[in-house]
Parts: sequence; structure tokens; C-alpha cells
Amino acid sequence: MTCRREWLARGVGVGAALALAWWWQAQTLQVVGVVALARALAWASALWLAPALPARRLQGPALARRAVLVTGCDSGFGHAAARRLHALGARVFACVLLPHGPGADGLRALASPRMRVLPLDVTDAPSVAAAAHAVQQDLQDSGCELQAVVNNAGILNVGETEWMDIEELRKTIDVNTIGQVRVAQAFLPLLRKSKGRVVNVNSVAGRIPCTGLAPYVISKYASVAFTECLKVDMTKFSVSVHSIEPAIYMTPMAEGSKFLLKKKFDAIPEKIMNDYGHRYIEKFMKVVELVFLVFSKPPSKILEVVDAIEDAILSEDPQDCYYPGERSKLVITLKDEVKYVQGYLTKLIYNLW
Repeated sequence: MTCRREWLARGVGVGAALALAWWWQAQTLQVVGVVALARALAWASALWLAPALPARRLQGPALARRAVLVTGCDSGFGHAAARRLHALGARVFACVLLPHGPGADGLRALASPRMRVLPLDVTDAPSVAAAAHAVQQDLQDSGCELQAVVNNAGILNVGETEWMDIEELRKTIDVNTIGQVRVAQAFLPLLRKSKGRVVNVNSVAGRIPCTGLAPYVISKYASVAFTECLKVDMTKFSVSVHSIEPAIYMTPMAEGSKFLLKKKFDAIPEKIMNDYGHRYIEKFMKVVELVFLVFSKPPSKILEVVDAIEDAILSEDPQDCYYPGERSKLVITLKDEVKYVQGYLTKLIYNLW
């Protein structure tokens, strides 16, 4: 269900299109052209204007009776979101892969009865079931309802399609895609009861192929598809589903890209290395490193993503999709051009070197 803010923004876009049509004396234009213009402006308005429109938030005593589960709280978006939601007054189940790691210890240091750190491996069905049981018991004891589940856990994998190791690809999909499915299925009974929300942290890489990130892109395209299917399926239960699709942020996951590139480079079979040429692969790796260096945002900017997660959970009028920051909006706006440029870039590298 599209939020009222998005419909309002689309209305602004359609109004602008009609005004332009009148200004251009629409009788000389084909109807199809006017409709296409209205649709394009409505889409652009929903993307750029809707996030700026105000919306009421769940807060105060009402929020104190709600709980949120967040996966991938060891670091990055998940850790920051868990802290933000706790600070706002929600009961938080912060799920971590490393229960004795620095991320988990930092959350426990809050020494708050509203912050519960749970071990959770999204690739392991018994681990997910144990977390679901613990949450259900906690909710019964505290009298709270589950407001939202934030599927944030994810891993990065790099390389071109021909270089992909099938087992590594399977692991990437297991975490980034099937992990979302496992967690959602485990908590949907509680969310149906509370008419809560599922918030999937995806990526613009789920809409646009990204140079050098084929395994990651494949998993994120599947995650976006799962989010859209779940959204349709859960409408009848008044459970809303939302997608957060950021661009590149220099989280610990992204910071490991250079190491992953080197590891992938060393594992390329000799025959493929000879067909591509050593210089192409070396230059390609450097170009991908440069893309991360130039286009990634610093750690301080991850709060843009946390803001989107917060709005998706607490707003009375949440958006279907969030594109945090200007870069993700720009990439989505110019996605066809971005696809073309990336293909041309790899061809240029191959021909020059």
C-alpha cells in the first residue's frame, strides 16, 4: 500500500505535468506524450518530494509498549538502528552473529531492560527458531507487541559473473536473501497479531547491476523481489512491508571490499586469467576500489539510513521504498544511464589495457 505522502507527491508531479502541457498548448501534443510526461513527473516527485513531507510518528507511551527486532546488530546500520530505537523508547531485540563481539558488548553496556541482545545466525534455521521463541516469551512477560522486524543482516561479495565461486555465491544468497525469508517467516505470526511491519534493508544494487559486485547484486535483486512479493501477500493481514535501498556507505562490510577483491583476484582460474588478461583484471580491481573510494559515504553518514529505518518503523504513513541520501536517489533516477556507463567502462578497460 503506497503511503499518503507518496500519493501527494505524485499528485504534485501530475499537476506539474498538466501545467506544462497547458503552457505548451497541449492540443498540439499527443495524448500519449502528456500521459508519459505526467507519469515521469509523478514518479520523480514521489522519489524526491515524499521523503521531505512531514508525517506523524509513534512515540511516548505508545512506543514504550512496542518492540522491534533488528538483525545484523554487530556493526553498521543494524547497530546504529538498535541504539536509535532504544533511545527513542522502544524495546529492542538486537540480534548479533557474534554474541561476545564488540558490537554485542557495546549494546549490553547500555544496561537497559529494554535492550536485549540475542544470538542469531540467519543462515541457521534452529538459531532463527530459538530467537523467535525467546522474543515470543519476552513479549508475553513484558506485555509488549512486536512493532517491526528489520532484516538488516548481510554480507558483501565481489567479482564479475565468470569469476564467481558457486559456493561463495550460495553463501551470499543464503545470508542476503534466504536469511530475510527465514527471519520473516519466523516472526510473521507475531506481526500478524500486532499488524506490524517488515523492514528489509536492501540496496540500490537490487535495482541496478554494479560493476564488480555480481554475487552481491544477484542476492540483492532477489531480496528486492522477495520484499515485493511479501508486500503483496501480507496486505490482507494489514502487515506492511518496506524496502530500504541505500547506495554505498563505508560500513565495516564495505571496508572489507579491498581484501575481498584481492582474495577474488588470487582465486581466478589461470585459463580465465589468460582470456581476460592479467592487466585487465588488475586495472579492473583498481577501478572497483576507486568506485568505493569516490562514491562511498563516510561512516558518519550512515545515520541517513538509520533515519529511513526509523521512519519505516515509526511513521504513521511509511513509504514503500526508501532511498537514503541524495546519491541513491540520483542513481535510481538515472538507472538506465548508470547501466550503460558501467558496461562501457568495463569495455573501455578491456580495450585500453
